[in-house]
Amino acid sequence: MLESGRLLLRPVELTDANETYRSWMNDPAVIQYTESRFQTHSLEQIRQYVASVQADSGSRFFAIVEKESGKHIGNIKIGHIHPVHRHADVGIIIGDKASWGKGYASESLQLIAWYAREQLQLRKLTAGIYANNLSSLQAFLKAGFVLEGRFAQHWFCDGEYVDGLQMGLLLEETL
Repeated sequence: MLESGRLLLRPVELTDANETYRSWMNDPAVIQYTESRFQTHSLEQIRQYVASVQADSGSRFFAIVEKESGKHIGNIKIGHIHPVHRHADVGIIIGDKASWGKGYASESLQLIAWYAREQLQLRKLTAGIYANNLSSLQAFLKAGFVLEGRFAQHWFCDGEYVDGLQMGLLLEETL
């Protein structure tokens, strides 16, 4: 378990694949900037996904839990950990809309960056985000990530093609 001032990050468990989680994954506002938006998610699909990530030795999947309330508000994942290059992708979702705008995403990213460096001995984290997802961009920048690249008209979102942003965080130079 990882702990910051306001949050706990603990491994996602199969019991987390519940109706609340399913509602996040079927809420257009929550998944607007994810590839998950192209399908409807059942509890069984979510449970299968959680089980598959748990079984993947190249990934770490954490529930983001508000310390004060004990409420599961989202998830953060380090995936495709490359053992030679020592880098990995990070993805985050704050599913609980009442928790939006409170800095929980950047706090979670900072905590997962510490974990990636100190526990996994990774050198770098990367993330791809939609250029029009300004809240996500702000969270990554606040957590120390920098813009490393732009992919012109990379994703179709909200009726138009939008750029993809490649974010990176060199862990040896930060924290």
